Amino acid sequence: MKGKVFLFFILALGFCSRLYKINIPLADHHSWRQADTAAVARNYIKEGWNFFFPKAWMKLFFYT
Repeated sequence: MKGKVFLFFILALGFCSRLYKINIPLADHHSWRQADTAAVARNYIKEGWNFFFPKAWMKLFFYT
């Protein structure tokens, strides 16, 4: 039981640390990667969860 509480604490701490500045737009040092990741995540939601063939919307075409 102690192990489960410790694991939950570690996961909650990691989750909370990633919530810092969650509402800031994609304007960081890694904005290109963040925009690509957001495009892939959007297409996972719109077109389904096919992890073996991710798609990103770039320049009006789908690249796989």
